[in-house]
Amino acid sequence: MTCEPLFWLLKKVVPTVWNEQCQEAFEKIKNYLIKPPILVPLVPEKLLLLYLITMGIAIGALLAQYLEESRKENVIYYINKKMLAYEEKYSPLEKKCVALVWANRKFRYYMLAFKGVIADHLAHCSPEETEEIQGDFLDEDIMGIEVESWKMYFDGATNQNRSGIGVLLISPKGTHIPFYGRLNFPTTNNATEFEACIRGLQAALGLRVKELEVYGDLALIISQIQNRWKIKEEMLMPYHECLQKWTSKFNMIQYQYVPKM
Repeated sequence: MTCEPLFWLLKKVVPTVWNEQCQEAFEKIKNYLIKPPILVPLVPEKLLLLYLITMGIAIGALLAQYLEESRKENVIYYINKKMLAYEEKYSPLEKKCVALVWANRKFRYYMLAFKGVIADHLAHCSPEETEEIQGDFLDEDIMGIEVESWKMYFDGATNQNRSGIGVLLISPKGTHIPFYGRLNFPTTNNATEFEACIRGLQAALGLRVKELEVYGDLALIISQIQNRWKIKEEMLMPYHECLQKWTSKFNMIQYQYVPKM
C-alpha cells in the first residue's frame, strides 16, 4: 500500500529513518492530494459496489455506484485505516473478513438505504477459501426491510477529533432519504446520539411526517427517551427536554432499540 513505508515510521520500535521508499510514498500522496477523485452523491435505485483491499498493515474500502447511462462507476466514498497490532497477525483470508466487517459498519447507512453488491474482492483467494466465505453470508431476503410506514434510523459517534451523526428516513413507499452531519463542538457519545435523534425528527417534520417509528442502536438512550430510565448526566437533560418537545409534534411515534450490526 502506498502509505505503508510511512506507517512503519510510526512504530516506536523502528528507528526514524527517511529513505527513498518514504520519499516515494510522500510524493505519491502529494500528487494524489493535488488531484483527488471527485466524490458524487448517491443516485436512488442504482447498484452499489463495494471494493476492499488488504495490503501489509492497512486495509481500505471504496464505495462506488455504476450508472448505465454514462457507463461508468462514480466514487461515493472511500476509507482506510491501519490494522491493529493483533490484526496484523491474521491470515490473508482473516484480514479480508476484517475489512468486510469494518467497511460494512462504516457504510452502514448506505447499505440500509440502497441495494448493493460486493465487488469481487476474493479474486486472489483459493476456491476453497472463497467457498468458505460465501457460505457464511446471510440470505439477502433475510436482510430486506419491510417498509410499511415512515421509519427513522439514527446513530451518532464521537472520537478525539470530531463528532458525527447519521440519519436514515424511509417512506411508506420505500424511498430512502439518508443524511449526515458533523458537530463542530465537543460532546459525548450520549449527547451525539441525542443530537442525531433530534435532527432526524426535525427532518421528518420538515417532510410533513406525522407517524414515525424510530430505531436506535444504543439501549441507554432509547430507554431514556422512553422515560424508562432516569437521566443521571446533567448535560443530557436539555437534550431530553428538546427531544420531548419535537416528539410531541407527531400524531404517533414509537422508539425501538436495534442492536448494532
